[in-house]
Amino acid sequence: MLSAADVPPDLVARADIVHLTGAGLLTGGGAERVAELVACARAGGARVSLDPSSVAVVHTLGPAALLEALTGVDVLFPGRDEALALTETTDLRVAVRRLTEHVPLVVVTVGPEGAVLGRPGRSPQRVAATPATVVDTLGAGDAFAAGFLRAWATDPVRIGSAAREGGRVAARALGFVGGRPPA
Repeated sequence: MLSAADVPPDLVARADIVHLTGAGLLTGGGAERVAELVACARAGGARVSLDPSSVAVVHTLGPAALLEALTGVDVLFPGRDEALALTETTDLRVAVRRLTEHVPLVVVTVGPEGAVLGRPGRSPQRVAATPATVVDTLGAGDAFAAGFLRAWATDPVRIGSAAREGGRVAARALGFVGGRPPA
């Protein structure tokens, strides 16, 4: 039940990127709470990324309400099914274009096919997946976002490079049960 009131302003002021994810974080309180968390993150000048986490989150909040709550988000990380649910279409290219009407950078993960990058006014760009030995898919999307965001934080212009780094980190996570290397 994290809300914007729970986030210390000094923490947000020091952040370069704030990443919002997780069904628990995003569903309690509805789309209004998502919008408040995005506004809180923006208040400190940080870039904001959001991963809808699951199709269930999209359906719980409602596609239209969640799209409206994305105002101020700099990069959106939906999986293929989440992107299609958010835009209520069955065509991924159409979904990416529609999502860029709300968010300036959309990075749709498409499993072994890699990722599809979307930016307003541009054709969607496919980035190939890094070859991986799949032991467990749990955490692959989160690992992708982590790798992407680290690369994007250091060079926000090279989106394709950031997506390849996300793919590299996700491929590593796929090789472990639970998505984490042993301690």
